[in-house]
Amino acid sequence: MHPVASHYSTLQILTGCVIGAIDGCHINVKAPIKQADSYTNRKLGKSIILQAICTEGKLFTNISVGFPGRVHDARVLVNSELYKRISNEGPHSLFYNKYHLLGDTAYPNRNWLITTYKDYGNLTQRKKKFNYFHSKTRVSIECAFGLLKGRWRRLLYLNKTNIENASHVILTCCFLHNFCLINNDTLNEFISDYHKFDTYQAVNRENITERQQGNSKRDELLDILVPQI
Repeated sequence: MHPVASHYSTLQILTGCVIGAIDGCHINVKAPIKQADSYTNRKLGKSIILQAICTEGKLFTNISVGFPGRVHDARVLVNSELYKRISNEGPHSLFYNKYHLLGDTAYPNRNWLITTYKDYGNLTQRKKKFNYFHSKTRVSIECAFGLLKGRWRRLLYLNKTNIENASHVILTCCFLHNFCLINNDTLNEFISDYHKFDTYQAVNRENITERQQGNSKRDELLDILVPQI
């Protein structure tokens, strides 16, 4: 098989069971004076976090917004309605068994949320290749955030006295983002300075069984995507 064809068929295997990519995005805001420390992020700016899931077409399918910028992405996830439902009703309440989300290493690896292998300098070539395919597919969420901020420039800094109003503005912009995409109102140039904050963040709540199930599924995907020679 031609190398290019092989590359695309591998991506199709991965994307065939992916229903979305998840990530967190920091929106700079005017933080409440008495809570300024809580809103100070890793870049020492003041922000609130937008956690979102998007499709390959960059449509947002799940949104959680309002956590202060100091909170880790993992903690935002475990306190979201999405995670609470999965914890209470099981992953099957939202996902078929073979389907999952893609997330970066800020998130816990689960059988419904597949993350990349953490690189401590000892990753095998197979796992590095898996991470490449994973990142190639997951990039849609970063592009979606770029489009969101590029179209609604107000999101570069929300000067709202009431922090709750800032969350409402962000939520509204996400709805309008979807509306524009659905109606083929595309944006050719989007914000180019979208940078992620440090991706490695500690997972504050860990479930050993769920972690093992997630690791097993990721290893199964590794064997499918990058077979051993």
